[in-house]
Amino acid sequence: MKISKKQNQAENLKLLVAQATLYRKAKTLQSVRTIGSIGLAAVSPFMLLLLPSTKSLMASIGGIWLLVSKLVFETVEKKRSKEAAIIQEEFDTNIFGLPWNEYIVANKISPEIIAALSRNSKLDQSVFMNWYPNTDIISYPGNIFFCQRANLVWDWRLRKKYSNFVAGTTVGIFVVGIIISLITQQTLLDYLLAILLPSLSALLKGVEISHKHKEIAEKKEQLSEKALTLLKDFQQREGAISKKTCRQFQDIIFLQRYGCPIIPDWWYRMHKNEFQIDTNETMECLCLDH
Repeated sequence: MKISKKQNQAENLKLLVAQATLYRKAKTLQSVRTIGSIGLAAVSPFMLLLLPSTKSLMASIGGIWLLVSKLVFETVEKKRSKEAAIIQEEFDTNIFGLPWNEYIVANKISPEIIAALSRNSKLDQSVFMNWYPNTDIISYPGNIFFCQRANLVWDWRLRKKYSNFVAGTTVGIFVVGIIISLITQQTLLDYLLAILLPSLSALLKGVEISHKHKEIAEKKEQLSEKALTLLKDFQQREGAISKKTCRQFQDIIFLQRYGCPIIPDWWYRMHKNEFQIDTNETMECLCLDH
């Protein structure tokens, strides 16, 4: 059965719903951490202006929030995203017909857990239909490899754009804090206590997120270029790509997906249509001479 049909089977759509539900839980925690950190960063300068006596209190709140955000929320967020990555791996291996790599992925998520996540989810299965582009015009196993490369390209493009966005936002928060402290002629100590410390969680998280997304994007971009070379070879010689090659690439995709920082849904939706058009045009170009 072709990938285009397999990916829309009920049992495979159930996996996508479960995966998305876990990612949504992880992203909710990420949003709480982000809103809390940015909220402190935004409020602290005004608290200094309106209530200068609260600078010690704001410093304490900033320090406590940094610990709670890092040790509690982030820990659970990573656990949920790792579980989602394992379910995504099961979906991929199902529709690609690839063997499960128990040495890298270990055990699958319990089917009872997947059933519960899917049943209790508010997400509509139809949203997840046609997860990968229709590769029926590409012969096996090039059709698998194209889907894998599409996964890599979508991911690194999203991450690179998001990394730049987060970096710009982080710099903006830092600069605004300095400008306010200069305008109000605050001492260095007042700036550190009332503005920098409450903003520290947001600044550190911003730097960390931007760096990690950029690092992952660069690795996946390099890998996608190697994959493109193999696909072009496959145009001329089908033996250039084998099922073993696909399994090796799937291992790399999983390892780079597992435990990686997640991208907000709104960012994905913002670029989805543009990326889909680019993917379809790329497939048509690759198949013209095949």
